[in-house]
Amino acid sequence: MVEEFVNQQEKPLVLYIFTRSGALAKRILSRCSSGNACVNGCMMFMLTQNLPFGSMGASGVGS
Repeated sequence: MVEEFVNQQEKPLVLYIFTRSGALAKRILSRCSSGNACVNGCMMFMLTQNLPFGSMGASGVGS
């Protein structure tokens, strides 16, 4: 499963999910932790300066 693979790695800075299944996207989002996540898009969180930039692990602010 995708979740097992993602969770075996260091937490990703961003998790991009491409699927036609809303249920699959929700399942992955609920089971995986990342700095940012985007479903069926790339860099959507960069379109506005009002959204916070989430970072995790070695990529975190102040690391």
